[in-house]
Amino acid sequence: MAVPFSDLQEINPGAVIELFKLELNNDIHGTNTTYLFHAGSNLNANGALVWNSETYLRFPVEADGFEYSGTGQLPRPTIRIANLNGTITGLLITLSNGLEGAKVTRIRTLARYLDASNFPGNTNPYGTPDPTAEFPQEIYFVDRKAAETRDIVEFELAAAFDLAGVKAPKRQCIANLCQWIYKGDGCGYDPNPSATGTYNRKYLSSATYSQSGTTITVTSSSHGISSGEVVYLTRTKEFTATYEQSAPSTNLQGVRNFRPTTYPLVVTKAGHGLSAGDEVELEFTSGDPIPNDGSFTITEVTSNTFTVIRNYTGTTDISGNVNVSMIRPANYYLVTSASTNTFTVSDNTSRTESGSATVDWLKVSINSHQLEVGESAYFIFDTGDLASAHLVPATTTTNTMTFRVDDEITTSGNVTMTQWFERNNEATTVSASDACAKTLAACQLRFGEAAQLPFGGFPGIGAFR
Repeated sequence: MAVPFSDLQEINPGAVIELFKLELNNDIHGTNTTYLFHAGSNLNANGALVWNSETYLRFPVEADGFEYSGTGQLPRPTIRIANLNGTITGLLITLSNGLEGAKVTRIRTLARYLDASNFPGNTNPYGTPDPTAEFPQEIYFVDRKAAETRDIVEFELAAAFDLAGVKAPKRQCIANLCQWIYKGDGCGYDPNPSATGTYNRKYLSSATYSQSGTTITVTSSSHGISSGEVVYLTRTKEFTATYEQSAPSTNLQGVRNFRPTTYPLVVTKAGHGLSAGDEVELEFTSGDPIPNDGSFTITEVTSNTFTVIRNYTGTTDISGNVNVSMIRPANYYLVTSASTNTFTVSDNTSRTESGSATVDWLKVSINSHQLEVGESAYFIFDTGDLASAHLVPATTTTNTMTFRVDDEITTSGNVTMTQWFERNNEATTVSASDACAKTLAACQLRFGEAAQLPFGGFPGIGAFR
């Protein structure tokens, strides 16, 4: 809270207390030390002052130049500190960059608001202590050391937005050329070592599944999948059913400004196993007229029926046969058990149903690969039918990785994983050949297109301070 105007308008508002806070910055000075002090010129205070439970030491200091001139030029205050016994000089010697960049906060309040601990008997004789009552804080930064003698050290301060002598942005703009030192500060690239291993690529398009409760059993002859592996599974439930839809009670086609109206369509199939909210594809095979096919969301279910909402502009009831397709969202699943022709996985939703399944994944086995989910690497397939590519694992263990790929291939062979690239962005397994082309494409190759790139060129210059 600011100092109330009513207090300042009194005949004798009281002494104005001036306090200073000097904060060093670890990035500039190597320490985050904060110094609290006051000049001792108010209240004739010869010792420390306590404000907002913080102790400000008395120190010979003089500060001026905080006034705004009204000409548009920002104040550049000057602060002079007594250099008794070389105290300030000794401090500057310990700071390789001097005090430049240190934050200086000027705090002003009235004596009536000072903490009660400043006064005998812990009672403020001038008013009621209030640590929130102060003038707006004035924040500056040490811009330069103006003078240093045996008696005083003088510093010139500047506002944070005083841009005199400051470049914006702080580095030169060079289009599409990174200025960082490769693997150094700013870049920070730390590739995993190149490693070799084996891979298995499976695509099973003729599998079936049945779900009882939360257990899904997938059946496919000699699938070659082991317990503990991760598979990418797509399930499709298909069946033939009957449907009916009742016509509106009024012939809306005779109404002016007629608009199509939606009405329930009920599909009947004993034990359909679907739930409200499921998406289904309906292919109508009979009826008069035959409705248009489409994707619909189930609104309500019973054990033998489910209902969807569709536009209807006819004048009579319709009924007929319909093919229903329900595609469950594809996902990765951990195989909990496996035999020669079946394996099981667990689902979060309990159901009773069956249908067709597609199993699709790429498993890479490399001891201690050090790759994490979402971290990309380049994989060189030495044998088999897969093309070398930049891949991001969907699941990982210490020695294996699982990927989702689109090729309908079943194959296996040897593979090399590398995060080293030559200057022409070609993958290499030789660490000595690892070099950066300093382009945005090279940065994306290493960190991944979806990652936040530390690219040190335009765009990517950074703020001026």
